[in-house]
Amino acid sequence: MTHTTLPPQMEEWDHEKFSVEQGFDICTIFLALSWHSLKVKISEMSENDALAYQMFSSVCMGFETSAEWNKAIYKIKHIRKQDQRHLKLSEHEVFLCSIKLCEIHNTRFVEGSLNDLITRLKRMYTDPTNYFTEWSLWQKAIKDSFSVSFYSFSWEEDLRKPETEDIP
Repeated sequence: MTHTTLPPQMEEWDHEKFSVEQGFDICTIFLALSWHSLKVKISEMSENDALAYQMFSSVCMGFETSAEWNKAIYKIKHIRKQDQRHLKLSEHEVFLCSIKLCEIHNTRFVEGSLNDLITRLKRMYTDPTNYFTEWSLWQKAIKDSFSVSFYSFSWEEDLRKPETEDIP
């Protein structure tokens, strides 16, 4: 992905550091907050896709979500799960892991149902000035992550893997 100049509120992109758990909270809170905005902006979604989005934002992808978050970190940082417990992530890394989490879920559970969301997140990243509303929701998710946990994180969860899937 190409990194471009971020909106003014994103100037501190790499300064603050978050634990793996708080990064997960930021991601899940952001996705929950984004659902209403996405639903309005992606009006051409089929009913099945809309249901998948609603499920995605409401339950944040199911029973293996913590393990999927660990895998997203592995794919971005190349740090195995057992070495992630004391890891600190920059806001930039949390955002990239959020995209990767959506891609992992998109492949594992409902193939293609999150394509619009993934495309939107990637566009937020490459062309941030056109996504001020979404970035304000991201900032709210960061603020809320200090007091709210949308979906509890578990270090005990492991992905059940198909033979072709790599696991951190």
